Amino acid sequence: MQQDTPGFSAPHDRSFFQMINFYIAIGVVIFGLWTGELFLAALGLVVGAVYWFTTPRHYHITSDSLVVLYGQPRILVVPFDAIFDVNIVRVPLTSGIFIRRVNKAGVIIRPKDMEGFVGQLWTALSVAGAPAIQNMMAQPTFSEDEPDTESDEDQPSPEGALPPDDDIRANDIPEADGPPSGR
Repeated sequence: MQQDTPGFSAPHDRSFFQMINFYIAIGVVIFGLWTGELFLAALGLVVGAVYWFTTPRHYHITSDSLVVLYGQPRILVVPFDAIFDVNIVRVPLTSGIFIRRVNKAGVIIRPKDMEGFVGQLWTALSVAGAPAIQNMMAQPTFSEDEPDTESDEDQPSPEGALPPDDDIRANDIPEADGPPSGR
């Protein structure tokens, strides 16, 4: 499978923990080998391998896909026709771009320039005619400047959802026997 040349690339924005995590794992391996604790050395290797294969290094936008480069040989290729929606999410300790995929789990990425990356990704998605563009077009847009043109008369009445008051009888409502006893 030959990949297109990237139309736009961005490095991963690493947190402080991600920057030191790999070096701590290397330190644990060295310390484990130096002291003869093979379990500690193996644990350091496992933590380092998990970091290597799960932390993105770089992101590429090609003409037909989003490519997430992890530690080699792991590469995630997300074709544009599999992208349903793209949003920037902000939570108290971090933020990222959530890419919701069709019939698959979503992906969260963190490029250094998130707004620029999302703009480039939406441009590439619109050129490719991806489902995310149709999804965005189908969603209603609301503007704070536009007045609400619907009046209360156009809204469905909640009274139509309930039966009239005379249809509910006192015998239809079960009475409670009181609070449960603690015996």
